Amino acid sequence: MKRAALFDVDGTLVDTNYLHTTAWWEALRQSGHHIPMAAVHQAIGLSSADLIGHLTGKAPDKDTKDELSASHQALYGAYFDRLRAFDGAAELLRTLAGQGWHIVLATSAASEELSALRRAIGADEVIAGAASADDVDEGKPAPDPVHKALELAGVPAEQAVFVGDTVWDVKASQRAGIPCVALLSGGIARGDLESAGATAVYRDTAELLARLGTSPLAVRDDDTRKETAEAGKAPERPVTGGELPDGPGERVGALPRDLPDQQARRDDPWDARKDGSSAQGPEGGEDDQDAGAADLPELDESGTGPRGSPTRGTPHPEHPVPEEPSG
Repeated sequence: MKRAALFDVDGTLVDTNYLHTTAWWEALRQSGHHIPMAAVHQAIGLSSADLIGHLTGKAPDKDTKDELSASHQALYGAYFDRLRAFDGAAELLRTLAGQGWHIVLATSAASEELSALRRAIGADEVIAGAASADDVDEGKPAPDPVHKALELAGVPAEQAVFVGDTVWDVKASQRAGIPCVALLSGGIARGDLESAGATAVYRDTAELLARLGTSPLAVRDDDTRKETAEAGKAPERPVTGGELPDGPGERVGALPRDLPDQQARRDDPWDARKDGSSAQGPEGGEDDQDAGAADLPELDESGTGPRGSPTRGTPHPEHPVPEEPSG
């Protein structure tokens, strides 16, 4: 089954959210808008036009939007050569790709900025594609970037998982009909991400990688069986301890003939088998079916035991009758 893991980049794979916060705060200050940094930080992840409108309370005209965006880009661009991916980011992408996931990026970053981000991640060989702000009409929380990423991956929504770090990521993935795994590395509170509808929340890429097997990105056994069946090969059914395979006669010889407490002692007169021998013949094989009654011992007069065995009331040599207590 073809499946896609869609990733936001800023704050999810690369540690940039606070750099964006500072750059936007300064760009807005220079244009006469004094916005608290905490408010700017909460808006990171929106497209430029939506971020400006969200923070200033007024949708910007084209000139204002272009001016502020250019100012932000100049301030943020100074960090391009110093961007750093989160620990485990590249390994996470490579691990997922090795498990059959198609890796596609879905970001609000423009193409030039995205190139710097991909260099910081350093896992281009497993990234199948990227949807940037230049590829869509509307950015997050609209589902456009997610839809574009799905198109690049070539999979339907039910076979994809989105990984992001902001409320806008969660809302965009929900509107696209895709579960969202959220990370705390972008600085957004767990409660806000869960309230927005995140399927699961992890500290960062390193924790998601460490817990991949129990996450929404885990490759389940039923997925493997389905892929194997689609390839025309029946999956193997392992035989677990204590379980016998289907079919008559299989592994009968693997089971013991006698349990230890059922094995007769050679000198036990109560053993009905000749000379107290085992159930196997002289050559170590199964009982000789032709021997029949010839191997049966001669019964005593009472017909209750082999001739020469202890008579009723006579204590067994290895199981003496305890003395009755005296009055």
